[in-house]
Amino acid sequence: MPAPFSFEAWLFLGALIILGPLCVLYTLSVHQTNNQAVHDLKLRVAHLKADYARRVREAKEAANALIEESNEGEVDVIDDTGDEREAA
Repeated sequence: MPAPFSFEAWLFLGALIILGPLCVLYTLSVHQTNNQAVHDLKLRVAHLKADYARRVREAKEAANALIEESNEGEVDVIDDTGDEREAA
């Protein structure tokens, strides 16, 4: 007949029974938090893209309105970021 578990063995098994599900729940909560952050960032990017497209369209319409008033022709708005750096 096998010997019964010692007090330390029962303590270890109890700790496993309690900590196992807690670790699983913690992992799931971290995963959900990460998914929520990614979703929020995707929404923010979509909002920024729409806002940028609206501002470019408004700028283009304003430029075309000024050209129509002066009767000089159509103008394309070019995004100049000023990335023209010279190598040292």
